[in-house]
Amino acid sequence: MSERSNLGEPSAPIIHELTPRWLMAYMACLSERELDYFDSSKAIQAHPLFPVCLEWPVIVSLRSEPITQSNATGAVHASHDLHIHHPLTSGVTTSTKAQIIGREQKKPGVYETLRMDTTDTSGTLLCTTYQGSMILGARMEEAADAIEVPPEIPGVESLESPRIYPQRVGSGFAHIYTECARI
Repeated sequence: MSERSNLGEPSAPIIHELTPRWLMAYMACLSERELDYFDSSKAIQAHPLFPVCLEWPVIVSLRSEPITQSNATGAVHASHDLHIHHPLTSGVTTSTKAQIIGREQKKPGVYETLRMDTTDTSGTLLCTTYQGSMILGARMEEAADAIEVPPEIPGVESLESPRIYPQRVGSGFAHIYTECARI
């Protein structure tokens, strides 16, 4: 796998308009019931996980480049570290771009780290995500390389007893989620 040519090269930015309808659809598909998320008389606040909706198209664009496909059988989402710098609200136009910031060989394939930045039209950084993917079956010809090291994930104290949040996932959930998220 010869992939050095796109390490660090930013993707083309993808622009999105955060409409109240999109933000409310995302909330509804997650079964959120907080009324503030559906009050269209004011700016709608995005769910904290909503940035995945903005990031997915740039991930797909990076994965469609032949240089990352090689002999890989597929990419598996392995880690996700989202940093929200400013709240996302309806009426904002965003620009999201991604770059591959590191690669290393692991037993099942190549572990690739992406950095995705989302800004508003004034250039204010809204969120940054460091995402790791395992490209199964891929092999690197070169040594591991990184142009940036993601921040360390903060330690979390162990709970005395696990918290369990039952969630019923119906057979159509994947279809509802992908349509509401536009993924």
